[in-house]
Amino acid sequence: MVLNFTKYDSIPVLPKRRSNLNKFSTFIVKTNENNQLALQWKHQPSLQRNLKLYEDKHPEFSNLFCHQDKGIDIVNFWRKVAFDESQLIADWEPSNKIQLAYEHLVSYFEEKCYWATKDLCKGRNANSWEEYLCIARLLVYNPLKLKEILVKYNSKSANIDTYLTNILINHIKSSAEVNRFSRWSLLYKKSDKELI
Repeated sequence: MVLNFTKYDSIPVLPKRRSNLNKFSTFIVKTNENNQLALQWKHQPSLQRNLKLYEDKHPEFSNLFCHQDKGIDIVNFWRKVAFDESQLIADWEPSNKIQLAYEHLVSYFEEKCYWATKDLCKGRNANSWEEYLCIARLLVYNPLKLKEILVKYNSKSANIDTYLTNILINHIKSSAEVNRFSRWSLLYKKSDKELI
């Protein structure tokens, strides 16, 4: 019999982000509400300012931003900003526009990290959902890895959300498997008696 240490129902509910402003400028934070672990979205002021700037100054972005869809078109906009190094910087754009574009993408993909983690926790044991979430976020927060993942994306095969969620699930699975045999993991499982 295999024990399941991750109770699927005990994973805190992630609040919905309703506006595009929130989808591209907030990050997951863990909080404690009534002695229960809870998740909230924390606003990143620099990202909010950048979104407002582009909404005011960039007609194409403004048109995309006012439509409250799933955010896919805005993801594609930020991908273009982040990857197309031939683009000139307009006089109103920040000098770190490429870095900010990556941060907007990471903010959007935070939710995908959560859902990949939650999907993976169904029926799995030993590793906590928090560890899985951390593994997923480490992948997404790495600009080189994120670029590598997004450059390989083909919009004809799947939408970006499904594509990234599948990448995250596979990455978490492989990382969790490797981590089972890490020195820290093996040491952590030793009893005090065995260590002496």
